[in-house]
Amino acid sequence: MKIYHLSTEYIPSIEANAACIGFFDGVHIGHQKLIATCRKIAEEKHIKTCLITFDQDPGNIVSNEDRFQINTLEQREALYEKYGIDILVIICFDRDMMKTSPEDFIKKYLNALNIDTLVCGFDFRFGFKGQGDSGTLSSSSICAFDVEVVPEVTYYGKKVSSTRIKEEIRKGNYRMADRMLGYHYEHE
Repeated sequence: MKIYHLSTEYIPSIEANAACIGFFDGVHIGHQKLIATCRKIAEEKHIKTCLITFDQDPGNIVSNEDRFQINTLEQREALYEKYGIDILVIICFDRDMMKTSPEDFIKKYLNALNIDTLVCGFDFRFGFKGQGDSGTLSSSSICAFDVEVVPEVTYYGKKVSSTRIKEEIRKGNYRMADRMLGYHYEHE
């Protein structure tokens, strides 16, 4: 897996790709659905798979907190490789990146990454104060790529999310967390 770092000063030049985007904390079964969709598109189009993520939880910068993470970046990288990602683009998320409007994020960063199709979750948000969402991407005329939105993945009738998994981990319900993660959570 090739790893690139993207910042406000540097945008890597990468091969044509089908990409999925998000923070992917936990790389849970919902995230795995995004990755599988990305892989399917890449295989059909004979291009590379790419995953676009952030070096830290954007919520940490926005809220000035250090929130509990299910996985470290290194653990997430190992999972991305395991699930068949060819190219990893890590966005260096800082206060300058935080101030980027949804339109500028598309124009300056996403359009520059040679993306053929971008896969995102139905609840994906991006840009200043999360003003952009999957609908913004799907309806925007400035996107130089197709957009595929993956619907909600549920477990026992509720949305699978990193927040829900963290709640189960905090309660010590590792078995439930493992089912939503799709692998065994390593706890102390």
